[in-house]
Amino acid sequence: MSEDSILRSGLSEILKGYSYSIESNFYIKHMALDDHVDYERVYSFFYERLKNRGLETSEVLIERAISQDLWSDEKDKKIKDLSELYEQQKLTIQKSLAEDMKNHAKKELRDNQKEYDNLIAQKYGITSSSIESITNNRMNEYYVVNSLYLDKEFKQKKFNEKDFDEIEPEELSKINKSYNKCTEKLSDSNIRKISIKDFFQSSWNLATNPYYYFGKPISETTYFQTRLATSANMFANIFKNYPGIESEDPDEIIEFAQMRYEAEKNAGQNKSYTGADTEKLRKAGIKVADRSVEFNKAR
Repeated sequence: MSEDSILRSGLSEILKGYSYSIESNFYIKHMALDDHVDYERVYSFFYERLKNRGLETSEVLIERAISQDLWSDEKDKKIKDLSELYEQQKLTIQKSLAEDMKNHAKKELRDNQKEYDNLIAQKYGITSSSIESITNNRMNEYYVVNSLYLDKEFKQKKFNEKDFDEIEPEELSKINKSYNKCTEKLSDSNIRKISIKDFFQSSWNLATNPYYYFGKPISETTYFQTRLATSANMFANIFKNYPGIESEDPDEIIEFAQMRYEAEKNAGQNKSYTGADTEKLRKAGIKVADRSVEFNKAR
C-alpha cells in the first residue's frame, strides 16, 4: 500500500471516529475527552490495590538505588539537562541557514539522544516494578480494552469492566498487538502528513473552524481529530505567513519556515548565506542575490 493510500485510510478512520480490526473482528473507538473522565477513579483503584499488596513507590526504589550507588541525583539532573538541550539543538537545526552548522547540531543531537535513552533505560530498570509504573501499564491496558466494541455504533462493548481482570495475559498481549497494528497509521507523524495533503486541505479550507469540519464541538472531538485540527492550523499559519515553500515533508516545511523567519528578520543587514544549501534556500522561498553577475562586473 502506498503512503498516500495509508494516509487516506488514516483520514477516513479519523473522520469516522473508529478503526476496525479485521483479524480480531472488533471496532476500536477513538477516545475523546469525556472517555477519560473516570481516569482518577480507575487510577486510584489500581494504585491502592498494588499498594495493599506491598509494592513500593518509584521514590522508595530510587532512594534505595542511590544508597546502593546504582543511581544518583546527578543522573536525574543530566536527564533534565539533555531534554532541554534536545529542544535547543532541534531549533538550531530548523532555523540555521548554514549546512555545516545544521550537520554539527544533528550529530550532537544524535549523540545526546543516545546518552539520554541510556539514562532513561537505566532509571526504568530501577522503577519498572514500582506502583506507579505498573499502575500506568494497567491504565494503558484498561483504556485499550475499554475502547473495543463489537459494533461501529459503540453500543456493545467487547468486554465489560468486570471482565478486565479476568483477561489472560496471552489474550491481552494479542489485543494490544491488534490495537497497535490498527492505529499505527494514526501516529503523530502520519497525522502531520495528512494535515498538509491536498486531499485533506481541499475540504479543510472550506470550513471556517473545526466545528464545521467535524460536525461537533471541540469538547466532543476525539484525540486524533484534535491532533489533526491542531496540526492543520499550524501548517495553515506557516503557508499563510511564508507562501512559496516547496516541500511535502512536514518537518522540512517547519525547517524552511524557521529559515524564512531568520532570513526575513535579518533582511537589509547584508547577511551572508555562505555555507547554505542554495537548493534548500530556493525551496524555502529565500531569494539570494546572483553573485555571478557581480563577479562578471568585477572582471
